[in-house]
Amino acid sequence: HTIDDLTTALRDPDPCVSVSAADALRSIGAGAEVAIHELASIAKDPSQNLYLRRTSILALRSIGAEPVLDDLRKLLEDKDFGIRSNAAGALLSLGYQAQKAIPDLEKTIKDYEENWYGQVREDAIEALGAIELDLIKEISKGSRGKIENNDINAVSTLRDVLVSDPAWRVRKQATEQLGKIAEEAQKNKPVYDSLRDSLNATVPS
Repeated sequence: HTIDDLTTALRDPDPCVSVSAADALRSIGAGAEVAIHELASIAKDPSQNLYLRRTSILALRSIGAEPVLDDLRKLLEDKDFGIRSNAAGALLSLGYQAQKAIPDLEKTIKDYEENWYGQVREDAIEALGAIELDLIKEISKGSRGKIENNDINAVSTLRDVLVSDPAWRVRKQATEQLGKIAEEAQKNKPVYDSLRDSLNATVPS
């Protein structure tokens, strides 16, 4: 089976082969679910080739990483900025299914020491915004319950970024995500009422 062969090739001693196998699994996407746990195992292992680890997370994002959500949450604390950035991207792709990761993303967003230009913080903000936006849509469809305190805190975190983050690109991303959330929330009065205080305070005086 091709996917089984590619999964085995992830452990090839030559990184040219293993990285290519991870990239091939990324290209296959949803049809390569059987490789998820092997990809996650490699992504978590600091002894593995760095580019293989990064590519494995990209493959998880393409395939669907909900079964390894907790692994992605831990990868937000990895020493490598590329690993952290890709982990945030994988969480983004899960939408409301990554709700458990909201506190982890908030912690990442508040880490001003991660690098001077804020790439990982920007990616974490985009992920947080996407999760909240998806949650609001699910609530409006009746598929989810109601806005929780974590959601209110998440919007407040995005608001705080506008005031405190030193990188303009990070503040810009927060502005974009808050705009999307506000637009969607206005379609559902109970949701908007729950988030109103946070949303109305998004622009510093």
